[in-house]
Amino acid sequence: MNVVFAGGGNRCLWQAGFWSEAAPRLGLIPQRIAAT
Repeated sequence: MNVVFAGGGNRCLWQAGFWSEAAPRLGLIPQRIAAT
């Protein structure tokens, strides 16, 4: 699984914060994480 955070600035910050909380609880383990 790959994860891409779209946008920039504050949008990437809240996406990263959401991911750090949601991923372990949902059992999501990406091979790659990228931002655009």
